Amino acid sequence: FVVGSGAYDAGPAVTELAELVQAAVTTRRQGHGVVPTAHPLFVPITVAHELWPDADVVVGIGSRVEWPLGTWGFDDELTFISINLDPDELDRHGITAVGIHADADAACRALIAEIGTHPRRSRSAELAERRAWFDRVTAHLEPQRHYTAAIRAAVPPDGVLVEDVTQMGFACHLFYDHLAPRTFLTTGAGGTLGAATAQAIGASAATDKPVVALVGDGGFLFTATELATAVQHDIPCNIVVFNNNAYGNVRRIQANRFGPDRTIASTLRNPDFGLLARAFGVRYWKADSPESLTAALDHCIAFDGPGLVEVAVDPMPDPWPFLRMAPNRRGPTP
Repeated sequence: FVVGSGAYDAGPAVTELAELVQAAVTTRRQGHGVVPTAHPLFVPITVAHELWPDADVVVGIGSRVEWPLGTWGFDDELTFISINLDPDELDRHGITAVGIHADADAACRALIAEIGTHPRRSRSAELAERRAWFDRVTAHLEPQRHYTAAIRAAVPPDGVLVEDVTQMGFACHLFYDHLAPRTFLTTGAGGTLGAATAQAIGASAATDKPVVALVGDGGFLFTATELATAVQHDIPCNIVVFNNNAYGNVRRIQANRFGPDRTIASTLRNPDFGLLARAFGVRYWKADSPESLTAALDHCIAFDGPGLVEVAVDPMPDPWPFLRMAPNRRGPTP
């Protein structure tokens, strides 16, 4: 199963259907939390890519299935079933064998009733081995893995995490323990640099749940002035700025392609973020390790007002080989 935001209100039904047919479940951007990350049938997108060549049936539930079908490829041995409330999405890729124009929850419950009880071989052990492989091949992605765990330790179960286009945002697609839908906000395919600060302020105004934004130093400066809005309206948002004095993704790409001495406009001379926060009237904390981040974020969330946590970090290893994988299934097209 590939789930998206169209399945936000169908989590229990999607989970029950997956358990009934013992289907692996994954998501790329918008469907995090529909099936909790810790569920035995959930797999990260990297593992889904490994499973993709051998899949005989794929069901998209409230999802465009953009990455798998658009990038990984398909052939005549793959049967694709699309469940979507938007009729324009049912055959976006031109290969849909069965299109079900319906609400995700209603469709999944109807399928559960129709399928009935048919014993299936459990895939829990198989998928546990796949996740163990994933842990091994991504073990070098530090400090992202430990910082992701540190954030999860501080954010309450019903708290909302907002990702910017930043190294830690990318890491959260791979490592963050997503517990429920609508607790992870993203600009999706738009990839809008700098949006998270403003998004978090809006989300904080709309809910009484804690909201935490993860943003890099470069992205933060796109919308840092929105801190004035948070202060003016006493909105208790929590902004975490990972500061490596660079557009880290851009600088890494430049260095990899042209050498470390041929980077341009990707190294930053930042303001003092502590002084900047205080100038707006925002409470400020600083961290330099996963442990100190959890402590600082605990204080920030407990504070009844807007707060900013700055985390000083060095350049981080590249996560993209585990997010944007190459085609591995390509055959005749319709």
